[in-house]
Amino acid sequence: MEKNMGLADRIIRPALAMVLIELCATKKVSGVVCGALVGLSAVFILTSMFGSCPAYTGLGISSKSQREEWEGIVL
Repeated sequence: MEKNMGLADRIIRPALAMVLIELCATKKVSGVVCGALVGLSAVFILTSMFGSCPAYTGLGISSKSQREEWEGIVL
C-alpha cells in the first residue's frame, strides 16, 4: 500500500475523528447517525495511521507534497 496522504492530512483526520466521537459521547447526535460518525472516525484514524487512503488511490490523487516525497518524511 503506497502512502498517498500528506502530513497535514494525517494530522487533521484524527483531530476531526475526535470531534465526531465527542458529538456521540455528549449525546449531541444519537442512533444511526452516531454509529455512522463512529465508523467514519475509525476510517479517519486508520487511514492516518497507515498514511494511505483508498479513496485517494481510487481517484488517483495524493495530498503528499513533493518535498515529503523527496525527503521521505514519515510521521
